[in-house]
Amino acid sequence: MNDELEFIREVGDGDHLVCDPWHILVIDDDIDVHQTTALALTTAMIYGRPVKLLHSYSSPEAIDLMKSVRHIDLLLVDMVMETRNAGWDVVRWVREDAVLPVAPVIILRTGQPGVFTFNDVEKNRYIDAVLKKQEVTRRVLIELLTNVLRNKD
Repeated sequence: MNDELEFIREVGDGDHLVCDPWHILVIDDDIDVHQTTALALTTAMIYGRPVKLLHSYSSPEAIDLMKSVRHIDLLLVDMVMETRNAGWDVVRWVREDAVLPVAPVIILRTGQPGVFTFNDVEKNRYIDAVLKKQEVTRRVLIELLTNVLRNKD
């Protein structure tokens, strides 16, 4: 028998509840987009949950990743990557062919608004939101993620 006293640690301000993070897949062929997105979301909390980023640099890589990582809450998809329709290929696969436990929210990001008209993309039933790369700030990105993830729990 041990006569030493054991004290139970009190829960204080320095303690944090461990929450499942939002799993967000960044699909873009531009490494700077990945880096700035990571920088913008490093300390972000959305509905009390942190953000965990996954990265893919092409549409085939994104599809392969989604086949192996079964839980992704949101996709940030570049419209034009290795081909003019690469982003659409990912979106179409997710909405028509993928067998995923939960359908992810899809935000299409475009840096080339001349390739597709913004209104046509915005009205597409497969897309939850559209974001013009040149208008992205940390605040804009976090507000958009907060809005689209509102009912995703």
